[in-house]
Amino acid sequence: MAKKSEATAQTGERSAAKPRIFEASLRADGGVVKGGEITETEAIVQRQAQREVVVCGNDPDANNALAKEIEHAASGSYVRHGKHRPNGLNHYQPLARPPAGHTFYETKNSRARKK
Repeated sequence: MAKKSEATAQTGERSAAKPRIFEASLRADGGVVKGGEITETEAIVQRQAQREVVVCGNDPDANNALAKEIEHAASGSYVRHGKHRPNGLNHYQPLARPPAGHTFYETKNSRARKK
């Protein structure tokens, strides 16, 4: 059997790491700053407390799907928005406001910033 690196080279496939979830904060310019890493359960609790979270990783589709799951679990209903500012990120938020807060996610060209 070929080693994993050899198999990857032969098939051209890349293994995508599972998205990671972080506490988040918003900058005045609309940028999203990631804080400490949290679990999916902790992210749901954070969202229920009207705080920001961000899903990060190299697979935009997986990031989107996980962000949607978190917001649905936290709010029950949700709406997806693209980024509102050049430095912003796509996100989910409750369909009706309040509650406040967002579940942001990284895309191919838009990334959260480090503290």
